[in-house]
Amino acid sequence: MATAAIVTLAGLLGWTARSVNETDRARRQSDRLFAAFMDNLPALAWIKDAHGRYLYLNEAFSKAFAVDPARWRYKADRDVLPASTARQFEANDAQVIETHKAVVTVETAPYADGVHESLVSKFPICDEAGHLDFLGGVAVDITDRKTFETALREREERFRQ
Repeated sequence: MATAAIVTLAGLLGWTARSVNETDRARRQSDRLFAAFMDNLPALAWIKDAHGRYLYLNEAFSKAFAVDPARWRYKADRDVLPASTARQFEANDAQVIETHKAVVTVETAPYADGVHESLVSKFPICDEAGHLDFLGGVAVDITDRKTFETALREREERFRQ
C-alpha cells in the first residue's frame, strides 16, 4: 500500500513537472511568435498601461521616431513628445479608456524624418473580468498617399481650368 502511494505521488509529481515544463514551453513559444510578428509588422505598434505609459514599442515604431524603446518605457506621451502631439494622442487614448471600445482616427506625429499622418487604431486590452489593463495601438503611415491625393486633385483642377 505504501509503495502504491509513493508510486502515485511520484507519478503526480512527474505529471506536475511535465505540466509546468509544457506551460513554460507554450509561454516561450507565444512570446517568440508575438515578438516575430510585431518586429516584422511594417506598421507602428505599441502597448501602454492604463495610465498611458508605454510598455512596448515594436521595431517600426522605434525606427519611425528614432528612439530606443527603453528610453520611452514607463513614459507617457507628454514626457516624450511635443505638447500638441501629446494632447492629440492622449485625447484619443481617453476615448478608448472611457468607452472600452476601439477608436480609429488620423493622427499627425513628428517622426524622425518629418511630420507624418497615420491611420491609427487604438483599442482596449481587458482582463477576464472586462477591466481595462492595457491600451494597444497600431498606426499605418498614410503621408505618401495623402501627398499623392493632393497632387492628383491639383492636377485635375488645373486640367479643368
